[in-house]
Amino acid sequence: MRKVHLRTASGRVLVDQCMLANTFFGRLKGLLGKKELSSNEALLLIPCDMIHTLGMRFSIDAIFVDKQGEIIKIEENLKPHRLAARVRNAHSVVEMAAGMTKKLGLVPGDTLRW
Repeated sequence: MRKVHLRTASGRVLVDQCMLANTFFGRLKGLLGKKELSSNEALLLIPCDMIHTLGMRFSIDAIFVDKQGEIIKIEENLKPHRLAARVRNAHSVVEMAAGMTKKLGLVPGDTLRW
């Protein structure tokens, strides 16, 4: 998987080890097999409007964004073996370690770039 920097619209780097999952198999694998995510890692799923944590070993924060990169919804502390509801108008999802969205001060309406 290719890695990209995840930034705010103002250019502040949020994560510099963001794995890009923009193929069917990349999205299918996602974070399966990982034991954890560090605070400097994330997974960007494109296109994506719904996720699950089936088979995962740790909780995550999920950030749903539209085509322009605007945050539509944040699911904090999504536990393993759960389904997140489909988010209308979502185009991509960023998965981060649980608690990171709060630590980074991300809220709906913020814009992300990669």
